[in-house]
Amino acid sequence: MKEPIIGLLGSRLVMPGAPFPGLERDYINHDYVEALRAAGAVPLLLPVLDTAAIAAQLTCVDAVVFPGGHDVDPFSYGQQPRRGIGEILPERDVYDLAVFQEARHMGLPILGICRGMQLINVACGGTLHQDVALAGPEVGNHWQGYPRHIASHTVEVKAGSLLAEAIGASGEVRVNSHHHQVVDKLGEGLRVSARALDGVVEAVESADGAWLLAVQWHPEMMAATSEPMACLFEKFIDTIKKNSY
Repeated sequence: MKEPIIGLLGSRLVMPGAPFPGLERDYINHDYVEALRAAGAVPLLLPVLDTAAIAAQLTCVDAVVFPGGHDVDPFSYGQQPRRGIGEILPERDVYDLAVFQEARHMGLPILGICRGMQLINVACGGTLHQDVALAGPEVGNHWQGYPRHIASHTVEVKAGSLLAEAIGASGEVRVNSHHHQVVDKLGEGLRVSARALDGVVEAVESADGAWLLAVQWHPEMMAATSEPMACLFEKFIDTIKKNSY
């Protein structure tokens, strides 16, 4: 099979100052590009567009990655904003949610990362804690203050899960952590495949056999130095090749 083309959903950045204050840029962090390319895929940026364009966008790709970024708008899961909510981009939520539904309809493999996992949970009818402090006093710090590729806490990976197969390990695994929102109510059709030792959901996957995997940490930031994280991307790409999606 040709090198799989992976649709990377983009984010939008508003430039704060010179030379073009207020200029909007569509972008993706380069770590995603490097991790996918190293695994044997060709990444393709999918900018936020009107939902009428989504079907045409997805005909150009073999799978989709939902990356990190803004907080998910609480209105998208029926809540009012609470203390601790961060920056949102509602038009991105509308677009991403519609992409998820279309990608599922088309049977495309899906990988979610950080915000991507939260977005997928919401798309399946789940909810979020808008800030980790709202998840309970026993929940620890999930925003590390040191280099992005360094593992900062432990997750417990469920044996026999898609995640365990993808990273080649189960039980305790060290990961990085760069998030402040966490899963509250789990979405329909999803099952938990990893939790932090404080109980926070760290990975979910499809319960119906589809290749749908989402993690709360940032494996793309660790892939160059961590064999399990590199393996996750390789498994994602190998699955696409083997099944000729």
